[in-house]
Amino acid sequence: MARKSQPNRGGRDSRIRRSLRAVFARDSDRTTIEECRQCGTTLQTSAPSCPTCGREEIAIYHLE
Repeated sequence: MARKSQPNRGGRDSRIRRSLRAVFARDSDRTTIEECRQCGTTLQTSAPSCPTCGREEIAIYHLE
């Protein structure tokens, strides 16, 4: 049975797709991913709070 493709909500990438792109399309030996601990939104810049839910708990992952 063929699987129906899900529409891309509002033209936005999923947070998993953005995280993978950040890891595999990196320019240096180190990648930093910042993610909201409450809702899981991947932040594009170092923001003091999540633009989606407003929480200030941000997880920072350094990948080498």
